[in-house]
Amino acid sequence: MQRLSQRLWTFAGMLLSALVLLAGLGTRDAVAATCFAVDDDTARIVVFDRDPPVNIRFNAQITDGIGGPAIVAERIESAYFDSVQNRYYVIVQDTPNRFGYIDAFTGGFITVAASMGTTVTPTARTVGSGNGATGIRGLTRNPATGRWYINDQNGYIYEINPTTGQYVPGSFGGADYIRVSGPTGNFYTNVEDLAFDSAGLLYVIRNDVGAEQLLRDVSLITGRAAATANPNIDEAEGLALTDGTMRLIVGASGGANARNFYALDTSTGATSLIFNLPSPSGTPADYEAQGCNDSFPRADLAIRKTVTPAAVAPGGTLTYVIQLENQGIDPAYRVQVTDALEAGMSFSSYTIDPSCTVCSFDSGTGVWTVDKIDIGQRRTLTLVVSTAGVPPNTFVTNRAQVTQSCDSATGGCVALADFDSTPNNKAGSWSATEDDEATAGALVTIQPSVGKYFSPTTGLAGVTTTLVLTLTNANSSTAATLTATFTDTYPASMVNYSTPAAATSCAGGAGAAAAAGGNTVTLATGAVIPAGGTCSISVVVTAPSVGVYTNTVSVGALTVTVAGVNLTNAVGSTAQYQVTPANVNVIKDFTPDGIRPNGSSTLQITFSNPTGVTATFTNGFTDDYPSGLVNYATPAAATSCAGSGGPTASGGGTSVSLPNTRAIPPAGSCTITVVVTSATLGTYSNTIPTGSVTTSVGSNLGTATGVLLVAAPSVSKQFSPTSVNTGTTSTLVVTFTNPLNTTATFTQTFTDLYPISSTSAGTLVNHTTPAATDNCPGGNVTATSGMRTFTMPVGTQIPPLSTCFVSVVVAATPIASMTGTFVNTVPAGSLTTTLGSNSIGTTATLTVSTLANLRVTKVASVSSGTPGTTISYTVTIANLGPSAITGGSFTDTLAGLTLVAPITVTWVGGGAGATNSATAIVTTTTSIGATIALLSRPAGDRYVQILIRALPSATSGYVTNTAAAVVPVGAQDSNLLNNTASVAVYISPTANLQVAKDNGVTTVFAGSQTVYTLTFVNSGPSDASGTVIRDASVTGLNCTALTCNTAGGASCGSITVPALQGGHPIPTFPASSTVTVLLTCGVTATGF
Repeated sequence: MQRLSQRLWTFAGMLLSALVLLAGLGTRDAVAATCFAVDDDTARIVVFDRDPPVNIRFNAQITDGIGGPAIVAERIESAYFDSVQNRYYVIVQDTPNRFGYIDAFTGGFITVAASMGTTVTPTARTVGSGNGATGIRGLTRNPATGRWYINDQNGYIYEINPTTGQYVPGSFGGADYIRVSGPTGNFYTNVEDLAFDSAGLLYVIRNDVGAEQLLRDVSLITGRAAATANPNIDEAEGLALTDGTMRLIVGASGGANARNFYALDTSTGATSLIFNLPSPSGTPADYEAQGCNDSFPRADLAIRKTVTPAAVAPGGTLTYVIQLENQGIDPAYRVQVTDALEAGMSFSSYTIDPSCTVCSFDSGTGVWTVDKIDIGQRRTLTLVVSTAGVPPNTFVTNRAQVTQSCDSATGGCVALADFDSTPNNKAGSWSATEDDEATAGALVTIQPSVGKYFSPTTGLAGVTTTLVLTLTNANSSTAATLTATFTDTYPASMVNYSTPAAATSCAGGAGAAAAAGGNTVTLATGAVIPAGGTCSISVVVTAPSVGVYTNTVSVGALTVTVAGVNLTNAVGSTAQYQVTPANVNVIKDFTPDGIRPNGSSTLQITFSNPTGVTATFTNGFTDDYPSGLVNYATPAAATSCAGSGGPTASGGGTSVSLPNTRAIPPAGSCTITVVVTSATLGTYSNTIPTGSVTTSVGSNLGTATGVLLVAAPSVSKQFSPTSVNTGTTSTLVVTFTNPLNTTATFTQTFTDLYPISSTSAGTLVNHTTPAATDNCPGGNVTATSGMRTFTMPVGTQIPPLSTCFVSVVVAATPIASMTGTFVNTVPAGSLTTTLGSNSIGTTATLTVSTLANLRVTKVASVSSGTPGTTISYTVTIANLGPSAITGGSFTDTLAGLTLVAPITVTWVGGGAGATNSATAIVTTTTSIGATIALLSRPAGDRYVQILIRALPSATSGYVTNTAAAVVPVGAQDSNLLNNTASVAVYISPTANLQVAKDNGVTTVFAGSQTVYTLTFVNSGPSDASGTVIRDASVTGLNCTALTCNTAGGASCGSITVPALQGGHPIPTFPASSTVTVLLTCGVTATGF
């Protein structure tokens, strides 16, 4: 059986179990994940639910001298849960600090390293000492790279190897450590913890409230934070990535916030309360760090089983004790253990201790049911079994196995992941090979017998186990004396430990013997087995490699005399010990971790062996590189791993390998190194998959990833501003970037040649006061006024993982009038440094535009008019500058007017040599458009006036028309509010109507006829269409006929005598037109 502290799960097993679990969960509620925390004041481990409502499942004081009531304050400040190895790692603040992990099942502390070492570069520093400023306050793992890091209170960060517990030299660009600083380089104290997010960005939390309490995106090269935030939570003690969310833990001194757990927004520093974790004991807890199993529930159910006596006479009773315990980190529900009896055996009685809410045993089926068993809990079932039906000289085996384990207390039973066992996977005749099953055998006979077992039954390679052999004398009246030496020979490769401690409880003889490194244990002649009793032999043994070791005592191996009768064991016996796979830890790294194309980096792969025996590479080892990464021309492959046969890495090859004749030393590590390169820019992630490092003691249970950046310095540029007006300047900023962690030094002068405009004949030059400056170490920018270049000299440096820049004030020339688009290009290869050249070019565009101010005014010759009367409009367009324009446009839409040609254009004012003109004048009857060829603004206030004449086409109301001027494309107008002008003229019609009537005589006679001539004249100026004419009837005249004639465009319409007499409208009656009506009438009256 294997403790939590020893259990090492394979990733493949984890993945398979996860898939099984997820498939079974369906839509059921998620099962609460498990978290761990340490109270640093009492050194107590606390196990609780990750998600609210909070529930403390288990707590235990850490043993081995770590915890207790009289410990020093702040005993444990740093902790991290490694879900791959299922270990809760902590650092104990002794002098020096100790690195190790806690067995959550027992509360025991297992020391990995009594000291984490002393740095060399740049200075000697003890890695963790005491519980003050140099004590270790934070422990974490980068999920992106698999590397582990710690920090002390003064903000010093070290990388640590969790297998050896030692700091890793040269991890920070050749330095052994870095110190955390803010964005401006200021150092801090009261640094409490550090944690990575899922993307591998590092965050650091400080104890005190302030703008820089949370340091964000801390560089692992410089230690400098990219930004800060203020969570505003006093006594912040712990930081941990939990289920994708960063958690902030508050210590006991946090006042009202004491022992609060918060979700932390790493971008803003905002917090939200998750829960308050209560104190598990009478002493107020001071939680410093937490670690959680975020993957999926996992228990580790294990069974131990013993039987007494080892032999019994036919019909006697045997007592079996079955112990069920949960060595995992999550509870198991509705557990069933099935105990199978052999033929002839029957259950007599049973007891369950301790009692539980729903615990039962069915003697008919042999099924023992337990409602729940939590981490660290143990249940015991004692069975009394009768052998009344067992034939004499029969070895009976009682077999127990976990046949059900559920992930929840209710609902459908979904099998709970158990990484070293599979419930209910055995049937028929079998022997125990997993820790969730156990067998116990006894002999039903009057002959002497030998029983045996290993304790524990499982362990890692090189770990010890105790082999116990029980000798039984079934004769109840006479002792049995050995007549020959009893020898137990072990299976191949199993040997006595260096201190085998062979012992026996058998009286007489010379006792038990076992030579260190030997493969036997013996009991000398003359040893006595008491009457009706037993005695035992014990010896400490070990096995060097993974596998099942079956130890067998054959029939006749034990010879005794009982009352003068020679007897031997009639039945043989076996016991099995299983060496389970250890986690062979693998770390890989590139030094340097960034190179230029075709540069070289040393790939180092470190293998760590956690066992006490040599770990031989059973299948050799090969690391295949990602595409594009190859061995250097002289790869210089080397290894420190023991054995023969050198590493293989050919120049230009895509892998490095070790033969199966190499090995990792006991409780130690070894490396393989090879020089690699790449010709192509990119990020190369080199990963060793889970299970690919196979050794005699186990394989790697997690992946190992190293990342190599192949990059070169680059150039970028910009103008500020990107668009300017004629006569103004812009600042050209060229930025040099070095993505690598070594300085890039210019090997050739860098020259930036400014462009000629792509849209005009202008050029870009340094301003008369270029104000050239740079912040590059060793740089000295040269930018001469009026020249088209600036230069940076050989020896200019770009700092590691940083940038530097050059700025120069530039202008288009000639500066007073030039416009255009200037595209400034730095071609690929223009920047040459010790780390290579820029592989791609860069451009920046500056647009120089004309700035003008067109002002339009418009006046009319009258404020009111009449239809038919010409109105004159004068439009004045002035360019108030400061720049001349070419190609501007003018429009005037004559709403309600009809144009009367011609248009007159007049230029007013202007200095000598001005060539202003208006071209491409386009007119219609209702609009005018023109292109202004040039409108300058020299001394003399030059402007253009356009005279427009038009007739109102509307008969009444206001006629409003608008003139507008627009600068040409590429120019800008500084005031768009004065670009248009409108004028309104009120139109009211006016006509001069005249009427004349005459019959040509002065006297008419009764009974005669006379003809009247009626003349209607519109003398204008307006149209009078619709005018009603009328000649009323009178007594004495009888008008019977008429004719109508017109002139000047008038029309008569359908006129009749009655219509005329009643009032007739003239349909068309324009100005200067005449309507003449000849009316014939008979005279009926006499007198006047």
